[in-house]
Amino acid sequence: RFKPEFLSRIGVDHFERPANPDFSISSAVLNVQAGVLDYLFADQVATRLLNSADKVADATRLLKLSDLYENLQTAIWSELRGGGEIRSMRRNLQREHLRRIVNALIKPSATAPADARSLQRAYAVELQAAIRGALSKGGGKETKAHLAESLDLLNEALKAPLQRNT
Repeated sequence: RFKPEFLSRIGVDHFERPANPDFSISSAVLNVQAGVLDYLFADQVATRLLNSADKVADATRLLKLSDLYENLQTAIWSELRGGGEIRSMRRNLQREHLRRIVNALIKPSATAPADARSLQRAYAVELQAAIRGALSKGGGKETKAHLAESLDLLNEALKAPLQRNT
């Protein structure tokens, strides 16, 4: 949440004549969030986390790939547990997360580890059930439409045949 006083001070340099003079704080936040998601869902990060257990004496103290995916999904979709309204910036973040999941399910990259693909599918199934449950709890029209679209995307991605890179 941003204070209205802060947002009103963010302005546009009127000498630059931008195509759209309105500054979108949600777009700026989403750009940062998308960059973080790109990094966390990168195949190199998955490979590194999967291989890290072989490189230490006490593997119980490591961050596992399943921990990363679970913590991300739980945090990003936290509103599903309580029901109610999902704010615009949160819906944007959820769409970005969902886009990465759907892409990984339908067309995984050639360098994606098999365990990463398996975990992404398992967490997609969990998310599908959580969204289905949240749809029955209520929320505004925007929230219901967002959840219905998200559920449709997940349903189609889980049914779609895999496109493997050879």
